[in-house]
Amino acid sequence: MTDGSAARWNNNIHYHRRILDAVPPGARTALDVGTGNGLLAADLHRRIPQVTAIDTDASVLESGTVSAAPTSRR
Repeated sequence: MTDGSAARWNNNIHYHRRILDAVPPGARTALDVGTGNGLLAADLHRRIPQVTAIDTDASVLESGTVSAAPTSRR
């Protein structure tokens, strides 16, 4: 999982492994609805070339955008 997430825990992080294990082979896109701080989107991006992450909270999106790799920002 994402660096530093081993020390963190919440219900969402708890299910990351289950979600990542459910990614079908050859998946090319993913949608993370309610991405929050983007931890799942970052983990998904390690397996899937195109991940779109959305959230209604602009402040968490801004912090996620700042920490995202330049090639994955839009």
